[in-house]
Amino acid sequence: MAADEPLDDAPQRRRGRVWGKRLGWALAIVLAPFLLLGAFFASPIGKRFIADQIAAVAPASGLRFEVGRIEGDVFSRAVIYDLVAKDPKGAFLTAPVVTLDWRPLAWLWSGLDVEELIVERARLQRLPELLPGDPDAPLLPDFDIRVGRLVIDDLRVAPGIAGEVEQRAELVAEVDIRSGRALVEAEGRFGPEDRLAFLLDAVPERDRFDLALDYRAAADGPVAALAGLDAAYRARIEGDGTWSRWTGHALVTRTPAPDAEEAARPSRVAAFRITNRAGRYGVLGEVSPEIAEEGILARALGDGAAVALAGTLEESVFDGSLAVVTDALFARGGGVLDLADNAADGFEARLNLRDPGLFGESLRLEDAELAARLTGRFSRLSITHTLTADALDAGVVRLEDLAQSGTASWIDGTFALPLDVTAERVVTGQDLVDPRLVGGTLRGRLTYRDARLDADRLRLDFPGLSAVATLRGNLETGAFALAGPVNAQGVSIPEVGEVSGTAKLLVQFGTATPWSVNANASGRLTQVSNASIANIAGDPLRFRGSASLGAQRPIVLRDVVLESDVLTARFDSRLAGGEVTLTGSGRQAEYGPFEVSAQLAGDALSADILLANPYPAAGLADVRIGIAPAEEGFALEVAGGSLLGPFEGTLGLLLPEEGPTRLDIERLEVYRTTARGTLTFGEAGLAGELALSGGGLDGTVALASIESGATRFDADLTANGARFGGETTIALASAQINASGRFGGGAPTQVEAAISGQGFQYGQLTLARFAANADITDGRGDVTASIAGRRADRFSLKLAGDIAPERIALLARGEYGGRAITMPRRAVLRSLEGGGYALEPTQIGFARGYAILEGRLGGGETVLSAQLARMPLRLADLAGADLGLSGRLSGTLAYEQRGEGAPTAEARLKVDDFARSGLVLSSKP
Repeated sequence: MAADEPLDDAPQRRRGRVWGKRLGWALAIVLAPFLLLGAFFASPIGKRFIADQIAAVAPASGLRFEVGRIEGDVFSRAVIYDLVAKDPKGAFLTAPVVTLDWRPLAWLWSGLDVEELIVERARLQRLPELLPGDPDAPLLPDFDIRVGRLVIDDLRVAPGIAGEVEQRAELVAEVDIRSGRALVEAEGRFGPEDRLAFLLDAVPERDRFDLALDYRAAADGPVAALAGLDAAYRARIEGDGTWSRWTGHALVTRTPAPDAEEAARPSRVAAFRITNRAGRYGVLGEVSPEIAEEGILARALGDGAAVALAGTLEESVFDGSLAVVTDALFARGGGVLDLADNAADGFEARLNLRDPGLFGESLRLEDAELAARLTGRFSRLSITHTLTADALDAGVVRLEDLAQSGTASWIDGTFALPLDVTAERVVTGQDLVDPRLVGGTLRGRLTYRDARLDADRLRLDFPGLSAVATLRGNLETGAFALAGPVNAQGVSIPEVGEVSGTAKLLVQFGTATPWSVNANASGRLTQVSNASIANIAGDPLRFRGSASLGAQRPIVLRDVVLESDVLTARFDSRLAGGEVTLTGSGRQAEYGPFEVSAQLAGDALSADILLANPYPAAGLADVRIGIAPAEEGFALEVAGGSLLGPFEGTLGLLLPEEGPTRLDIERLEVYRTTARGTLTFGEAGLAGELALSGGGLDGTVALASIESGATRFDADLTANGARFGGETTIALASAQINASGRFGGGAPTQVEAAISGQGFQYGQLTLARFAANADITDGRGDVTASIAGRRADRFSLKLAGDIAPERIALLARGEYGGRAITMPRRAVLRSLEGGGYALEPTQIGFARGYAILEGRLGGGETVLSAQLARMPLRLADLAGADLGLSGRLSGTLAYEQRGEGAPTAEARLKVDDFARSGLVLSSKP
């Protein structure tokens, strides 16, 4: 049996060999595709395929590579010929030879492993212009990297990129970031003088930490040309210690160019103390203002910036705090920033503005403070914040006690801020507007992208005032524009009334743009509280026009139109250099057409006013008033025409700092009569005396202040052969006029007057004798009068009436040619709401004939109608025409004149027994 045992083991050995073959074939079958693929890539066809695939890669940034050919082992050491790097505009870098010694399969378990990478004789033709890449791409790599030797040999930079001449660069580096070690070592040169030496070697498990940097950039070197620097800079980092305790310092110095005025001695730009305590890093130091010479960065740095940073950086996650302090601001923050995942996890930040003028002269923020919390990926960041400021001063407007809160966002390069702003008060310097600008709110959405600031439908609300605006701004150019409508309702203007209206505004401002405001406005002035404005301008008063103002620009009002039931006016105005000019024209229902031209420089007012027919009842026409500055007041020159003839005069309005206002009438000449005197406007009332002389009229008008601020007047005038030169002749053979009374001071106005005389002529109308007496208190009283014609006429008439503001009643009795003139009842005139009087139907009888009159008088219109029945034509002689007519007139008459329009009349008459002295005619019915 012992001899048979080897025979029993043979089948087992055969079975082992069979399974070994089977496993070998199975492994060969599994590995065969990889081996074949490797063999394919190692073949010329495979290398061409790799080159084509490299050229076909098109990342979002637009960066592409093209390869001429590949030689060597693509899995170990290969040589790449004619490498070309392209951006969307074409080739920007060419490298004839690139040697790559790497281990691509190591990517599966240990990251990027390159033994040697050598780039020879490359040429940079221009700087690349890549498209925005992936916003979520890690700031720090999250895989191992080892580059044993990186060599850039004889890199040539084309002229115009880093200076006017071609530059050359060389670099030798080693990078090893894996297995708990971070090693970066590099040496290089750029141009004739720029030099770089850098070392970072950190191995926490071996308690090793070395950090050193020395970069020298010449004033005329390529780095200075690229950065636009005018001096030489040197940056150094040195230190000593281990991973558990390392202390060093960083220093950046500046050496002026040889031709600069400063001494060629280095000055400090930035200095920092750097520490590492077992992976907790710290940076403490300051930055000099020399880093920026102008702009917002220079204002932010002020006399320098103090910087403090502390925290850890493990697996690309920063956890720590940062603070920056300058003369202009104090910023600090703390929390977690994941630099591999590009995300913030509740990072808290706070900023206090210390310099109100940081954003330029046209925009000031006082005691502003911002508190924010940052959460989310850097590409989709959420910013919960609160912003407060004591005031924001934007040149034309000042906002006080501001507050803004909400959640802003930063999404793919766009910053969006929902506005929820409150302002306790807005100050514009306009006393009429500022009291309403309290308790305001601003709602809307503000966006920022690529230095552009935009907002649509910003809603601003104050009590009785609202606006909807669009904002456009550019932070690079410092230009901003705000446009939209502003609505005001019931804005009260003291001693004037309430304004409601709409204005379309265009506001432009900014650090590089002088502020300006352009507006088109329209609205209404209602509930006019000033009686003078209400009488002259009307209530309500509608207005429209445009305005513009700005820095170093005048305030200009154009095409301003005022309209009401009693006024239509248009004017332009300009305020520049403290001088105001105004020109305009219009029409007022009571005073007629007018033109005005005025200038105001400081306290000196000059004006020319033309009134076409301000008071038709007095025959005033083409009245010109010239106002010119004079010592302690104004000089007035007046001229025009009147019912009594042309007039002209020189007056002085004196406004002394101490003492009452005075009106000196140096000379006021009406035809041949001259008035002179002085009127004083004191706290007790009006006082003074006017003396009239010449032209057959002499006398005085005396004014004196009495109790309660009232003024008493006494007029004593005598006419003797007085004659006036208007279009219609007016003459007085003799007359005595006496009047006295009081007005003002809140007491009732009183007038007592008596006039008597003879030889009155008005055109063709003559009166042999006349007399009248009036006693009126506050618009109410009695009037009696009597008139008589020539003896040959045998005409006399007595009038008696009572007067009230709302009603005038008049009764007449008399005779003409021995026949009675009768009125069965009084003639009554009732005042109308719009001005003027309505004459109720009034009957006048004479010589068995009669006439009934009615209509409207005054208020800008005259409308009369008359019904006649057998009225003697002899009445025409009362006008002084001495026509010698006889006969009787029957029928109707209608007369109408509205405003300045031409009068119209209609007559339907019949004359019976018509005759004239020396002429015999007859008309039978």
